[in-house]
Amino acid sequence: MKRLLLCAFLLPLTPAWAVPPKAEETKIDIISRHQGYSVTDMEINTAIRRAATTTADYYGKFPVPKLKVTVQPLEGNPSGIFGRMLDGTEVIFYLGKEVKSDKLKRDWILTHEMFHLGFPSLEDQDPDWLGEGLATYQEPMARTRAGIVNVSDYWAEAIDGISDAQPRPGEGGLNSESRYRRIYWGGAYFWLLMDLEIREKSANKKSLDDALIKIWKDDGTARSAWKLKKFMTKFDAAVGFPIIQKYYDRFGPKAAKEDLPAFWKKLGVSKNGNVVSFDDSAPLTKIRKSLTSPR
Repeated sequence: MKRLLLCAFLLPLTPAWAVPPKAEETKIDIISRHQGYSVTDMEINTAIRRAATTTADYYGKFPVPKLKVTVQPLEGNPSGIFGRMLDGTEVIFYLGKEVKSDKLKRDWILTHEMFHLGFPSLEDQDPDWLGEGLATYQEPMARTRAGIVNVSDYWAEAIDGISDAQPRPGEGGLNSESRYRRIYWGGAYFWLLMDLEIREKSANKKSLDDALIKIWKDDGTARSAWKLKKFMTKFDAAVGFPIIQKYYDRFGPKAAKEDLPAFWKKLGVSKNGNVVSFDDSAPLTKIRKSLTSPR
């Protein structure tokens, strides 16, 4: 085992929109369990810093004060990348030995795993489509706001993912789902719908971001184990009106078949082949643009 060059760094967490009264820093300790990657230690370190900064920009500061990132080989897939978050204290970054620099620069998995840090562990949710869906929703949005992903690519991925998450014959609600894409993107669609309602009802002055930040500040991190009921109660209180139960009932216990063409038309976004088009006369154009705009 070795420690990477620049084995630990202090991440300054003062995004322009937050302006906290006192600047705070998070220590991220990086440990590598292998030598001989195609990418350098510095490139791995930079990828971790980029993911951490993107996550911190969303919340106003990094969700936890200290984190260990362990880099280890991805066995059986030398060109692959995978990740796992453990108990709000560690992220395992599985890196194929032959992963090239350009793929590492485009990586989204580290950011996805770091977003899990800002959400409580729901001990009575299995599969965890709420947590996985939320990270799937937050990660590409935050990376688009940071300029890492362009807006067209963001919506192309959302359209494809949400379409693939529609229930197939014989599939029930997300509470009993086992299909990977449906758990992640069905959950992401759940959060998107709530985000849109919050923004519509507040004339786009409030968002899902605001509610999740309140939850996180109320000790709602991955280091805390909550019951689903507790989370729902705190979430509605953070939003300011009851909302989560109706969406949970719509997606959790039973299959929800959605009219996606009408939904995308209302947002003013469409995809034909690989080309994404926008209709700025659509009813939710301003909200659609605000989703991917920096705070």
